[in-house]
Amino acid sequence: MPRRLGPLLLIAAAALAAACDRDSAAADEILDQIERDDFRNSYERAPRWDRRLRTEASPHGYWIDIYVNETMSDAIAAGVPIDAWPQDSLVVAEGWTTEDDEGREFLLVMAKSDPATNAWSWYEWRGEDDLIYAAPEVSQCVRCHEAGEDLVRSFELPPIIDP
Repeated sequence: MPRRLGPLLLIAAAALAAACDRDSAAADEILDQIERDDFRNSYERAPRWDRRLRTEASPHGYWIDIYVNETMSDAIAAGVPIDAWPQDSLVVAEGWTTEDDEGREFLLVMAKSDPATNAWSWYEWRGEDDLIYAAPEVSQCVRCHEAGEDLVRSFELPPIIDP
């Protein structure tokens, strides 16, 4: 193999792998859903995320807002111990560069919508609509989120006990 061909093959393989994590139709559907739901006004804020909070170690930005849909907020409110979040759970996170930014740096959605696998699908957009990835079991997401209960790192499974 010529020396110049090796790097080109690596670049092509990386581009193909990235494309595998971009189910654009699913991303459009989930983005339409949370926008129809008006998530900032209809979803609950995640436990202990009553406002935009500063995070030092997040790969998603320095200031983050986190919301959960009704499925998750009902499970939290019930206060009954569970091993995993229920089907149709959604976590929506917005990342900002500063506390007062108006334009978000990223939008992230975790969706548990496949009853056959009980797995999360992961969606992330840079800015308002630049799709970065959209797929079930995105390896870089799972690797980091394995530290959380049922892959959610921002808060624990119910019952959630105030510190």
